[in-house]
Amino acid sequence: MNPQEKKKSLERNILESEKVSRREALSTAGKVAISAVVAGVVAGVGGYLAGSAAVPPPKTVTVTAAGKTVTVPGKTVTTTVTGPAPPAKTVTATVTSTVAPTAAAIPIRIWPGAKGYDKYRLDNPKDVCAILNNMLAAMGANVKIDFSGVVESAKLEKVIAAYKAKELPEILGAGHEWVGPFAEGGYIIPIDDYIEKYKLLLTDWFPYAWAWEAMRWKGKTYAVLQDTECRPLYWRRDVLKELGWSDADLDALPEKIRKGEWTMEDAISVAKEAMDKGLVKWGFYHRPTPGAQPMFVFYVQYGGKIGDPDTGKLIADKDAWLKTLELFYKLAVEEKVMPAMAGTSWRTVHTDFVNGRVLFWFGGSWHWAEYQHVAYHEKLGKVPEEWEWEHLGFGLVPAPTKGLEPATNTHPWAFMISSQAKNPEIAFLVAVLQTIPTFDVRHCIYGGKLPSRATTYSHPDFKKNKFLSSIVYMHEYTSVLFNHPKMPVYTRLAFETVTSVEKGEKKPDKAVEDLMSALRAEIGEEIIIRE
Repeated sequence: MNPQEKKKSLERNILESEKVSRREALSTAGKVAISAVVAGVVAGVGGYLAGSAAVPPPKTVTVTAAGKTVTVPGKTVTTTVTGPAPPAKTVTATVTSTVAPTAAAIPIRIWPGAKGYDKYRLDNPKDVCAILNNMLAAMGANVKIDFSGVVESAKLEKVIAAYKAKELPEILGAGHEWVGPFAEGGYIIPIDDYIEKYKLLLTDWFPYAWAWEAMRWKGKTYAVLQDTECRPLYWRRDVLKELGWSDADLDALPEKIRKGEWTMEDAISVAKEAMDKGLVKWGFYHRPTPGAQPMFVFYVQYGGKIGDPDTGKLIADKDAWLKTLELFYKLAVEEKVMPAMAGTSWRTVHTDFVNGRVLFWFGGSWHWAEYQHVAYHEKLGKVPEEWEWEHLGFGLVPAPTKGLEPATNTHPWAFMISSQAKNPEIAFLVAVLQTIPTFDVRHCIYGGKLPSRATTYSHPDFKKNKFLSSIVYMHEYTSVLFNHPKMPVYTRLAFETVTSVEKGEKKPDKAVEDLMSALRAEIGEEIIIRE
């Protein structure tokens, strides 16, 4: 039975048995995956095997022996003669060479976007390739995967330069918003055929539909989901305790936010109190660069839509943006509980929050892990997780006012197969296999991320991780940016407009008009302006 037939048989036995429930079937995903991997590797390297494992033609060796007939067993012939030497006799023998040819190499190069606190974006693919090489060696295949990678992500300028030089690596890692631009530029390829071919490896894929949508552009899938996350509002438990909050009050806050009982209006009031009493320098910080949190979070909370799936165009709801800008104006200018964030270094943002100079921080789930791996605390350096549980709290971004909904945002990370990949099928398999639960869970725990696999949520290591288990519910309140080549332009213009309001250079009504004009000018017909 060939590997493909074995794979189909195993799939049929496991997934079609009436005795196996869906939950049980998912629990066997690892066993099923092994069969699919073997079949996939054999198929994917078939071309290499055909060309690299062929035995070289026999060689003819002429041996001179002292009056004896010599049988030559291999490439090297040694003849020992004793006694008087009779006339030399020439013996011709056919020798089959036993020297193995040099193994063919399949290059897998990757730019995964792996920083110090999410190193497994690089280590997981590397370890997958090591396992595949062991499998290939066990099968006697004269081929190996040559893995190489660098930590940086696939930034647009770097991708363009490498593409022109015909040096794009096999796998490109970047935020999902780059799927559209990279696809339009011809830098990546659609992978739907591979997804269909290896669908057995994807039966336990991420359960929320928006994750797959984030990997698509114009009806085609261009990426494998590498991870997800959420963007909570963090706060300082120790500061709130100084304001009289009890542990019970603090423990109840995330649920009050979830129910809409505690809003941004309440947060602003508490921030003012903490600043007035000299407990913190600032009430709020948000990211100092363009992005989703909290600009597009507030915008969605006010009813804004980011994109239209039917037309593939971006959307700007003018009224939702006006209310969003009014909230930023209130935070920075009217109540003065937040500075203008543009120009602040990321290190300043993190050190100020970790050292208690800021009460509320619109951050990301990965920051919980980052603070354990990067020395931001002025006395402790890297902080242990026990310190975080004592000093920090987190929840959804509160509703702006009562009657609206709490929210968060997620930024799915995409692994894309480049159009210059030497063997795109093997690259696809590496991208998929590095997300199986064994690899997925260690990336989540080390990097503060949420899984790309449904089965990872039930992995023992994930379930016992208190932080990750406590933020899973946030996926129910999330939004994602829209996949469109102009989405990065949209986020930049939104951030520039927010900055002008935070600095007091423009009032919200003037700022929103200028934003609409800028969107029309730079995005044109690819954005729908809703007055």
